[in-house]
Amino acid sequence: KRRIKFGGNRKMKYSEGWVEFLDRRLAKRVAYTLNGTSVGGRKRHNYYRDDMWCMKYLPKFKWSQLKEGAVYNNQVRKARLEQRVNQARRENNLFLERVEEAKRRRYTEARRAKKGIVKPSGKAP
Repeated sequence: KRRIKFGGNRKMKYSEGWVEFLDRRLAKRVAYTLNGTSVGGRKRHNYYRDDMWCMKYLPKFKWSQLKEGAVYNNQVRKARLEQRVNQARRENNLFLERVEEAKRRRYTEARRAKKGIVKPSGKAP
């Protein structure tokens, strides 16, 4: 409990992994023999020693298919980020335009007030 409280449990850092084999028969054999066995190794400083291998042979599955999903997710994330940035830029530009317009109006109203010109109202007498 103390280790988890102060430093965390290092076991939780591993989630999943992929292995590509050149030989299909070897891949099937490795998946069959290692599935359900303990990771093993020396007891000292080996956090994964008592964990179990959970392997599965995926037939007709290529490495490019695996990377395809990761590439797609990265593209979607980049597109969303770019969309948010563009929206913020548009809002910022609109705000700056309105600030400049308000400055121009104040300046022209001050000049007219100084000269004594009254701005005509939109209502008819």
